[in-house]
Amino acid sequence: MYAEKHDFLDMSTGVQQEDGDLVVIFKCSMETLIKTFGSMMAPLACFQCGAKSSSPTQSSPLEKNENPVSADQCSHVDEDSQLASASLPLKKCSKCQIALYCSKLCQTQHWKDCHKNLCSSMKYLQLLRELDFTTSTVMSRKKCPPFSFGVV
Repeated sequence: MYAEKHDFLDMSTGVQQEDGDLVVIFKCSMETLIKTFGSMMAPLACFQCGAKSSSPTQSSPLEKNENPVSADQCSHVDEDSQLASASLPLKKCSKCQIALYCSKLCQTQHWKDCHKNLCSSMKYLQLLRELDFTTSTVMSRKKCPPFSFGVV
C-alpha cells in the first residue's frame, strides 16, 4: 500500500509503488497545494482574492452554485460597476465544482497561477478534506471504507 525504496535492475535507486490506483500526483509545488487546501478549509471565499461570502447561513457551500459576496470585499469591483450592488455571487469552477470565484477576473488569474494544474486533482483534495484524522484509523467522515494517501 505504501511506496517503498527500491533498487532497480539498472542499479538506480528509487521509489516503487505496485498499485497505481493508490497514487495521486499533484502537478504543483507543495506551497500551492497547501494554499489551495487552505482555501478549501476556509469559510466560503474566493480562491483568488479571498472575498468572503456575505451569507454565512449557507449550510452546505459546495452544493450551491452561487453564494453572495459583498461588493466591497473584492478589490476587482469598482464603485461605478453594476456589480457593486448589495452582493456578488461566488461561482464554482465548472470542471471541478470546488474552487469558488467572485469574478471572471479572479477565475482567470487563479487558472493561470495554479488551478490549471490542480483542477483535475481537486476531487482528491476534497477527499483529504473529508478525512477524520482524530482517530487511529483514518476514515472518511462520509462513512466510506478507509483509504490512504502518501506524499512521495
